[in-house]
Amino acid sequence: MTEGNRSPAYAPTGRPSVVERGAHTTDDGLFGPASLTWRLHAQRAMMLVGSGAATTQMLNPRVMRMIDQASHFRQNPEARAKGTFQYIITITYGDTATAKRAGERLRRMHQAVLATDPNTGESYNAEVAELLLWVHNTLTLTAVRAFQRYGPGLTDAEADAYVREQIVAAELVGIDPMLAPETVSELEEYMVQVRSSLAMIPEALWFRDMMTAHGKGVGGLAEKFVKDAAIGLMLPEHRALFGLQFSRRRDRMAERATKALFALMDSKAPVERVIPDLRHQVDVAAFGARRQPTA
Repeated sequence: MTEGNRSPAYAPTGRPSVVERGAHTTDDGLFGPASLTWRLHAQRAMMLVGSGAATTQMLNPRVMRMIDQASHFRQNPEARAKGTFQYIITITYGDTATAKRAGERLRRMHQAVLATDPNTGESYNAEVAELLLWVHNTLTLTAVRAFQRYGPGLTDAEADAYVREQIVAAELVGIDPMLAPETVSELEEYMVQVRSSLAMIPEALWFRDMMTAHGKGVGGLAEKFVKDAAIGLMLPEHRALFGLQFSRRRDRMAERATKALFALMDSKAPVERVIPDLRHQVDVAAFGARRQPTA
């Protein structure tokens, strides 16, 4: 990433006039319309972030065992993906109270699940500081890489600003904000520090197979390209550890096809229209909401 001489891609702006307030969007929440988070989380690149980050996350054996033993991800990956999506848009576009409630709900879920380390016999829940930090950091770094490759690009300053904004999200799930990286360089340094603790364990084989499986026909081909593009966001050393080293030709085809797909989607619904739609989704089904507003 280089600053160059160009102006920032995401200069702070006023509140979009098309964005209205609803049942769970009574204020602009923890980030607000002048933030990078508001703009970037409405980008098509977000379609790749969840699966790219999740695949990397499974290289932490304790995280992988938690998913394998204490979640329904294997049986119903669509439901898990939907829940993650609802959580992210809720804390991004929901009002302050709704975002904090979503974080509290997620923490209760983390505290309620248990996994066992077969090597030590130790039982642990999902609210372990080092695991939370690993999940947060992989998600944040994958997002930055996605916005660089499949968005309009970010300057170094913008990328660092986005990383700093995500400390708010880290704190919501119980991470000490002093431990969360503030820059892309700090994220990359963290990845080097934890490299020796990562491993491809047998429990991760089904996850790898799921992330590379695709249907037939035109739809299946598009699915393949998008999945390959998500895997392409992983750091090279993580891909190698997971056994996901593709040919350069396969990587290039996935990137070109995915960019073309996103350009087509943007032509039909630009970001300015996506944000109001996401706010509406939060009003209809906010993560952790105690009530559902009537239509």
